[in-house]
Amino acid sequence: MTLPTAVFGEEKGAALILVLGWSSLLLPLVGWLYLQAHTDQILAQNLRKELDAFYTAEAGLNFALAATSACDSPACALRGPDGVLGTADDGLVLPGPSDWAPFGDQGRGFRVRVTEADSATVRIRSSGTGWGGGTSEVEALVRWQPDGTKQVFWNQLLEP
Repeated sequence: MTLPTAVFGEEKGAALILVLGWSSLLLPLVGWLYLQAHTDQILAQNLRKELDAFYTAEAGLNFALAATSACDSPACALRGPDGVLGTADDGLVLPGPSDWAPFGDQGRGFRVRVTEADSATVRIRSSGTGWGGGTSEVEALVRWQPDGTKQVFWNQLLEP
């Protein structure tokens, strides 16, 4: 069956050329939109990893500050869980054979160390591992005044 030329005229393949033209214009646009969405997803995941690790490390620091809240001197904060200065657990905050504390699920946890900065100050450093293997560290200095009061100075470490 032959289509009448009165209806379509001599337009043989004009629709195909039109569709191919529009496709060649839209294909780069769709590709660019996909690339932007994929990049945004990767950035969001990295931000989630970073924030989760930071807040896990901050939880470890808060745990250490609470554990040393009753201390009236740097020597008290350095004693470790057994309460005796000069033993293997000095500088640790967590009791037990490991200095790693699981925190929540998905492999999160923190590690806390207390070291002496000077005769009146200790440095508390907490390393956290969060969702997706992200890591972060936070640090605080605790300084005791001659009257026994404490001052706490916080700092987020950008480089471990």
